[in-house]
Amino acid sequence: MIIESVELLKVSLPFKETFVSSVSTETTKEFFVVKVVADGAVGYGESGTTNNAFYVEETNYSLSYQVENFLIPLLFQERIDSPLDFAQRVVPIRRNYMAKALLESAVWDLYAKLKGSSLWRTIGGVKDEIEVGVSIGLQSTVDLLLEKVSSAVEQGYRRVKLKIEPGKDLELLRLIRREFPKVPLMVDANGSYSLSEMGTLRRLDDFDLLMIEQPLGPYDLIGHATLAQEISTPICLDEAVCSSSDLEVALALGAGSVVNLKVARVGGISEALKIEKLCRGNGIDLWCGGLYEAGVGRALNLAVASLEGVTLPGDTSPSSRYFERDIIQTPLEFESPGVIKLGDEMGIGVELDEEYLDYLTLEKRIFVNPAW
Repeated sequence: MIIESVELLKVSLPFKETFVSSVSTETTKEFFVVKVVADGAVGYGESGTTNNAFYVEETNYSLSYQVENFLIPLLFQERIDSPLDFAQRVVPIRRNYMAKALLESAVWDLYAKLKGSSLWRTIGGVKDEIEVGVSIGLQSTVDLLLEKVSSAVEQGYRRVKLKIEPGKDLELLRLIRREFPKVPLMVDANGSYSLSEMGTLRRLDDFDLLMIEQPLGPYDLIGHATLAQEISTPICLDEAVCSSSDLEVALALGAGSVVNLKVARVGGISEALKIEKLCRGNGIDLWCGGLYEAGVGRALNLAVASLEGVTLPGDTSPSSRYFERDIIQTPLEFESPGVIKLGDEMGIGVELDEEYLDYLTLEKRIFVNPAW
């Protein structure tokens, strides 16, 4: 296929509620939506970036610069027979994984549509029912946290993830476990601890947790390997794994036994497929995390969650958990409690709500292939 044009939209979508972690507080989601056109079809992509660099080094500002000045010209450079061609074409550009993922995801959606297939089947998915967990941010009061956990349990979520940070950890978990002793529970530290807090980290073993996600800094694989020898709670790597090469290093060090796969963080579906294969071949549990995506990114995550190597419930909640109104025509919702069912619609399986998207759009740029 020869890419004819690319439309890049910067969008501002309000959250239903404020989301708080150890590194950021979010009330509105600003992100990019991209439309890639070829052969009468349109592929959609959604960025994982925000206006700050608290999660990864990329921001909306850096992403737009890379996409406009480097990645779109590469997309137009020559014919693409497979999304893998584009993934290989952008390798010389160092990192900038979220910028790459924005376009590469749209190319995958376009590719599946031109093949007349759903994306999840195109990438080798084997599950059409996706178990879903929920992520609950830091709350202003304990009572509010208990209320949110209770609501998640009532809605049938298959596991509950709580954000923690130093000083907001052990006592919260003690209260949660007293009220919900059997709920599948995990915690996410977003890299806010260090090995100097080993005493606190060891005590997490008291709470029968599924895992602790990214307890130490994103570049501290040696520290995670050390911690893994000191605690029995499984360690899940998130920010520490931005590529299959990162995962190979983590496996060699014994730095974790679970991986949170975020497609945007690793540069797109092509790299996600390599990571899934590595996890499956090494007995590493894998699940698909989220970045509070709107409907396009959410649908993409669900497609990746259909892969055989994805062994645990992910963070891809229904659209209504985050937004009063999503940017897609038909919001993604539970088929049954805690389960979202995939269909056989072509590509990612969603269509944009163009009227609402126009209302939300802050900036729009259209790029036309000069050879077209």
